[in-house]
Amino acid sequence: SHILNLPLPLVRFPFHNNDDDDDDAGKLLQGGADEQSSLTLLQKIDKYFPNNNNNNNTPSLFQPLNPTTHKPTCSSTDVTNMIHAFSKAVPSSSSSSETRMSPRAGWLFRSEEGYRLDALPRERFEMFLDDAERYLSLYRDGPFFCGCSFSAADIVWAPLLERYAFQLPLFYSGLEPRGGSSEKNNSSNNSNRWPLLKDWYNA
Repeated sequence: SHILNLPLPLVRFPFHNNDDDDDDAGKLLQGGADEQSSLTLLQKIDKYFPNNNNNNNTPSLFQPLNPTTHKPTCSSTDVTNMIHAFSKAVPSSSSSSETRMSPRAGWLFRSEEGYRLDALPRERFEMFLDDAERYLSLYRDGPFFCGCSFSAADIVWAPLLERYAFQLPLFYSGLEPRGGSSEKNNSSNNSNRWPLLKDWYNA
């Protein structure tokens, strides 16, 4: 397929001819099966492309290793808990929601009728970024959510954090996630509010 005469990137998965009925990872990746859970999908990708001592280019997403010591920076349970933490941190989109659902601008606009084109209050975005900063502080040996190595937790947090980095400054002056600051009325009181988050963006 081509869009504007530009070839789309093509990703090929290794041929896998295994009669193992439990090989759901291979079936998912090669059979075009649907998967609604990001966590389950990441676990299956991690299973299908396992890390081993002879292939350092395939790091585990759920057992990240320190690149120097080659020891785990955290456990798979820690990574999974950090993924669940994201679900708790984002603005609610339940039936009693504070934010309206949107496939392209989720967790951004208010849900109340008459205010559906208004962004959430500044304080709600700051609360989410405060949570991200707090979770980043749990592993101080590196800039990522589970320490010095990239993991599945970063994959889950990254889309919204990267989107907020561009969107939030457009709604609220001085609210700069990528710069780690939330300055109001040219005040410098919060100029370094999220230093760990700033390091994460720069990693």
